[in-house]
Amino acid sequence: MSTPKVNALLICDQVIVDKYSGKKSLIGIFENINAKKFPVQHPSLAIYASLTDALGTFSIKVTINELTLNSEIGEATIPEIKFPDRLGTNEIIMNLQGLRFNQEGKYALNLFANDEIIATKTFLLQTVQND
Repeated sequence: MSTPKVNALLICDQVIVDKYSGKKSLIGIFENINAKKFPVQHPSLAIYASLTDALGTFSIKVTINELTLNSEIGEATIPEIKFPDRLGTNEIIMNLQGLRFNQEGKYALNLFANDEIIATKTFLLQTVQND
């Protein structure tokens, strides 16, 4: 069994899947979250991953960690995804609702396959001034 390779890992507000074509539309792709004050609750965060070069069955998990304190603030799991063809691609969509960010700073989105990290994406939470 080979570990999946990551073609894409994106954070966005929403992923819409066309029911006829199966095509995905990623709405509101972002790298940072701005807030007027902390703590802040983010209503909905969608994660899109495109995985390939694997064969077998895998458990896929994402975690979001605050890097300064190394504390996990969110997690989602897909218990079983089959990769029947090494040359094929699996598109993964996970939604995390109501995440609470206690402070500004750097956060990491970690993507796991069978409890092994296969990708990490960092993003920044920052305070914005009122106009």
